[in-house]
Amino acid sequence: MEQIKWPTTSVWFDETIELFSCIEDGDTPVSIAKKVRDGNLFGDMKESTAKRIWGTINARYFSQGDDKAKALKYIINSNISKQEKQNYAFIFYLEYENLFRIFLERYIYMNFTELKQKTYTQMDLDNFLEYIMNERKSDLPAKLQEGISDSSMKKVRNMLFKNIETLGWGTAENSKLTIRRPSLTPEWFTFLLYYFFDSKVISKREIYESGVMKRFLLNEYDIEYLLTGAKMKYYIEMSQLGDICNIAKDKEDIVEYAKTYR
Repeated sequence: MEQIKWPTTSVWFDETIELFSCIEDGDTPVSIAKKVRDGNLFGDMKESTAKRIWGTINARYFSQGDDKAKALKYIINSNISKQEKQNYAFIFYLEYENLFRIFLERYIYMNFTELKQKTYTQMDLDNFLEYIMNERKSDLPAKLQEGISDSSMKKVRNMLFKNIETLGWGTAENSKLTIRRPSLTPEWFTFLLYYFFDSKVISKREIYESGVMKRFLLNEYDIEYLLTGAKMKYYIEMSQLGDICNIAKDKEDIVEYAKTYR
């Protein structure tokens, strides 16, 4: 199993927008780091703060691959709303900050979709972290397997709620998180298909069996609705052969798809 990352930094979403708005197609993490050092990016910050923020953005977004980062640049520089941009960033964020992903997949999803639970308390967080410490302890960094300080545990508790709120997927107040999944578009769902499935043609069964949709709290009804919307907008084609439903993407890759955003 993958090692669980213990989150220590904020979302930095406004800074993420600033960075992706300022970089060019030919930029790489190396050239971007130079722009940060030279003060051409985040020039109004202390150098140490600018480097720390860039390190976080680099890990979350550029570690997913050059094409995915380039695709996100096109989307962030389009005219869609800030919340929609946050929805795309959320994909990258959960892929990297996997404690949040596990929290949504393994704890929130069932309660949200089956039990219709929208509000989560300190007790819910404690139950989830108890699962991590008991069932996934060996997946934590070695130093955390020996024990986690109260201050570190408190910080992570706060961040699990606060960062989900910052990206627009809930509201945190009085030590409670109320999940409010934002409106998700066929465009966003089609981006998911490019992001997580490499083949140009994929089966609907692959989508359901991947488990990816759970991290975005999507049940079968949600998936069908978004697939239908993507088909109606000609982002995908769907063909049925017996029990097999195949889905063909319209563009060759994620960058070509992202270039269609205006």
